[in-house]
Amino acid sequence: MKKKTLGHVLAALAFFCFLSACSRGPAELNSGQKARAETIRQEALSALEREDYSRAVKLYTEMEERKLVTCKDRGNRGTAFFHLREYGKARKDIEWALKFTKDNATLWFNRAVLDFHDGKYKDCEAACRKAESLDESFGAAASLRGVALEAQDYPDQAMVAMNKAIRVDDMRAESYANRAKLWLMWGLYDDAIADLNEAVYLSPENPAFRNDRGGCYVMRHQYEKALKDLNRAVEIDGEEPAFFYNRAVCYERMHDYELAIRDYTRVMVYQPDSADMLVYRGRLYIKLGRPAQGRADLEAASKKGLDGPLERYEQWVKAHGTIEDLDAFLSQVLVN
Repeated sequence: MKKKTLGHVLAALAFFCFLSACSRGPAELNSGQKARAETIRQEALSALEREDYSRAVKLYTEMEERKLVTCKDRGNRGTAFFHLREYGKARKDIEWALKFTKDNATLWFNRAVLDFHDGKYKDCEAACRKAESLDESFGAAASLRGVALEAQDYPDQAMVAMNKAIRVDDMRAESYANRAKLWLMWGLYDDAIADLNEAVYLSPENPAFRNDRGGCYVMRHQYEKALKDLNRAVEIDGEEPAFFYNRAVCYERMHDYELAIRDYTRVMVYQPDSADMLVYRGRLYIKLGRPAQGRADLEAASKKGLDGPLERYEQWVKAHGTIEDLDAFLSQVLVN
């Protein structure tokens, strides 16, 4: 497993839209039913906006049971199900709504998000194109299409889509963050940082953008800038292992091995089966002159699936002996 300095959660998937319009409604309602439906609908929308997705599902389900539900309501319940990670129910609601209104760009985009989540990248691409054809200014759809194209190994086409996303909507932070991942893949760290600067400016409290930019700064050997971003990411979200991992890499590059060990250990709280983290930490224990702890980590790594790291370490030390050679051995032979 190679070290990754960028978080790999796609920004596009964080953007699952609420519906604002839909042509299909319930059967003719009397004035009392209409008033009740609107009251429940506003409560449900309020629940969505404050991210109380369980409450939103309950309210939209009440509307369905009372036969007050519209396509918009079913689509928005699908949004709530998505955030609750009940993806099958989310898809059922979105597909139901699409049966009755095929000209709603938001519905097509939401289906594209579900397709991407399910690994159906070609279907995701097609649904995004449909959304874009219905709304030429739908930057989120163009951005997600770019992500889907990259997942299919079409990076050049992905970049075209990403550029379009920013051209039609230059105030959407996720589009800059997604394009930055392409720049990074091509080793163009300065371009990635430029896009992440825009993303952070537009959404300064998004920890993933801080983490990604910090990772780029690490690759550019700008460790103080990296540490500032990575510390902020951890402050905002102290339960994301990728943030601690990237900060550990930064500390290691700065030769602050004790702090790197601390963060590798924190990653293992969330990823207890990670053999790689044990190797990273074990190597640093050895470099700090604590071979017993290092050997213990290497032995534990071998029990988690790596091919005999402790035995290979002992053979290497016997043949070469130096810390520098040991570091090269562990980082290149065991980890990569």
